[in-house]
Amino acid sequence: MENNGENVTIDALARMVAKGFTEGAKAVDVTARFDAVDKRLDRIENF
Repeated sequence: MENNGENVTIDALARMVAKGFTEGAKAVDVTARFDAVDKRLDRIENF
């Protein structure tokens, strides 16, 4: 989100921070799921 030299309100800043945490949580969840899939595939391949 660009500021374009405008003043950012506390509410707008809070929304940006909250969105960052939400987006970060999604990325971590996807990474964890891929790690779990990789482990399962490794077990299958090495059976």
